[in-house]
Parts: sequence; structure tokens; C-alpha cells
Amino acid sequence: MLTLIEDRKSKETEQSRLEDNLKAALTCRGNLKIGFRPKTVEIPVYSAGDGRLWVAFGGPTDAGVRRYWNAFGIFRPQRPSQEITIEINIPIDRNTRRVVGFFARDEDTGDILLMHSGGIGGGRHGIGKHAFLDRLGETPVNVAASGGRVWTGIPVGKLADPDLVRSISKFVCAVGEFKDRAA
Repeated sequence: MLTLIEDRKSKETEQSRLEDNLKAALTCRGNLKIGFRPKTVEIPVYSAGDGRLWVAFGGPTDAGVRRYWNAFGIFRPQRPSQEITIEINIPIDRNTRRVVGFFARDEDTGDILLMHSGGIGGGRHGIGKHAFLDRLGETPVNVAASGGRVWTGIPVGKLADPDLVRSISKFVCAVGEFKDRAA
């Protein structure tokens, strides 16, 4: 059974663990430009190499809901700006479905999982949660929350897993392929 991590301090702890584990497993490529429409930001990028996963962290940020910003993509060092494939942001003060990322605890094993609601944006026709979940072929799992509420999400990876980078890469590639096919 999975349980939603709801308190601010635990989310801060798990966000730090996510960052530390990925920074330890990936190589810092320096401050690189990350593309946002219509502008870019320059921020440290960690990557497994050309054509492989990159990640950048920022936050806390406020875009209507205070959140930890976690951007992921496929590293292309020849490009002037790295393209974001997906953000898996974590809300800070309260969990809200307006932010698609969250942490959950597996009550049987004690593992902490990075989760994604399945909500995919992109500003293009044919890109959305239901289309993505159909294409992915996975059924979201239930996550128990306070007050008897139930959240659903896709497990992206276990934070303590030595294969965390591979798990996240698989998810990021699936999102990228979905967006490319919808284009």
C-alpha cells in the first residue's frame, strides 16, 4: 500500500534525497541554458551523457503553487539550449493536483517513490493525461491520502534504488516518444 507524503518537512527531506542521489549518479555539465517558451534560464545541469537523461533542479519556486522544480530531458550538448521533456515538480506547502509530481511511501517496504499523476502538458492537440496513460499502457496505482482521499499516480522510481537514473530515464523517454507521436 502506498501513502501520500503530505507534510512539508518530509517533502523537503525527500526532495533533498532525490537531488543528492541524482547528482551523485550523473555528471554536472555546468550551467546550461534550459528552454522555456518564450525565454531560457541558465542553471546547473546533470546528465548521463549525449542522448541520455539530463536533470536540473530549481526551487522552491512559485507558479501559483509553491513547488520544488525538477526538470528532465534528453541531453543534447550540441544544442544552445536543453529542451525540457517533462517536469516532475513537488508541491511544498500542500499537495494539489495542479502539480503533477508527488512522493509516496510504500508501507510494506518503507521505500519512498517519486510519483507522477500522468498529467502531460505541452500545449498541443492530442497531448493530455488520458491519451498519455492510454499510450503508456500502464494503470495508475492508488495512493492513500489523509481524510480517506485517494490519489493515483505512476511510480517513476524508488529514491534509494541504485537504478533510479534508469527508472527516470525510462519514464522521460516514454513521455518524449508520446509527445513526438502527437506532434
